[in-house]
Amino acid sequence: MRELKTNPQSIAYGIPSFQKGQVFDSEWPLHITLVPRFHDARPRRLLRELDGLAQRTRSIEVKVGEHALLGPEGNVPVELVETGKDLRTFHTNLMACVVRASGVLDDVSYVGYKYNAHISNRQDLEVDDLYIIDGFALMAETTPERYEVQEVFKLHD
Repeated sequence: MRELKTNPQSIAYGIPSFQKGQVFDSEWPLHITLVPRFHDARPRRLLRELDGLAQRTRSIEVKVGEHALLGPEGNVPVELVETGKDLRTFHTNLMACVVRASGVLDDVSYVGYKYNAHISNRQDLEVDDLYIIDGFALMAETTPERYEVQEVFKLHD
């Protein structure tokens, strides 16, 4: 029996917020990845889990930290985001939604206690700039190097 795979998905907060149906190529708009690439999540269950979490979660204030170089070769410029208790808990809860929906992460190297929130460095960001995570988007790689915002969730105020 052959294994069926869904298109890779991820969960992110867009700066500014993503819009449902928005499409872009491999150059993602400014964002904070909240859950890295995963696949095989049961769609209805995932949407139900994420909607429930959004209803239970209040907006989270995050602060831009220092410049860093990340990636396997340490050559991807980013601005770190101070990963406080609220953001770490939110990341953990989003991960739990994916797992409960039978999602499988492509790489577990940067999740859980190794989660290192950051913003890709594509425009001027200042240390101590504040952003309010007031929602998140479920993204899908529809074809190689083409991404679409499948759904947008607003956090409870």
